Amino acid sequence: SIVGTWYSDKSNVFDKSRVWSSSSLLLKQLFPESAIICIVRDLRSIFASIEKNHMKNPSLDTAADLSGKTLYNRADEMFSPGSLVGSAILGVEDLIRRKPDNLMIIRYEDFVVSPDKFIKEIYLRTKIKSFNHDFDDVKNTSEEVDGLWLNKFPHEGSGKITITDIHEWRKYVSEDLANLIMERYPFYNRSFNYL
Repeated sequence: SIVGTWYSDKSNVFDKSRVWSSSSLLLKQLFPESAIICIVRDLRSIFASIEKNHMKNPSLDTAADLSGKTLYNRADEMFSPGSLVGSAILGVEDLIRRKPDNLMIIRYEDFVVSPDKFIKEIYLRTKIKSFNHDFDDVKNTSEEVDGLWLNKFPHEGSGKITITDIHEWRKYVSEDLANLIMERYPFYNRSFNYL
């Protein structure tokens, strides 16, 4: 009912909620023609992106105590099973185990190298009529809920799609912490060759 009302005037909907990865059975039952397009990324790079934004706005630190202000504890919290990142990883792992026929997984690192290739695959998978894209000038038209996070982790998502340095995480995450992050979700890392 919520989806039907919220999107009643739309013929095609791209909903970016992380919840769908953990609710693939429900999604398939409610919307048999739906597709799950899941972008995955190296976990070290995910945390580095979060930490990079944290370093820009340390005054917006919402940690309840001093231990929450440390790099290690921030990572521990982000990757815990019920947290922002950890719950999404568990959802992706569930998708891998269930292997739903409406699933398309794309590695972020591959997408930025060949966005045109993957966009074409998305059109084929979703059976939506394609149109030309300008990957040098992407416009983000979605409304983010960055305000819920005090706009600390903005996701502008506009501009040119560029190849990122896969080792940029080293600027923001120490080697020992990176190893702990990778060891926490071995199934995810093996599944997408992030070893």
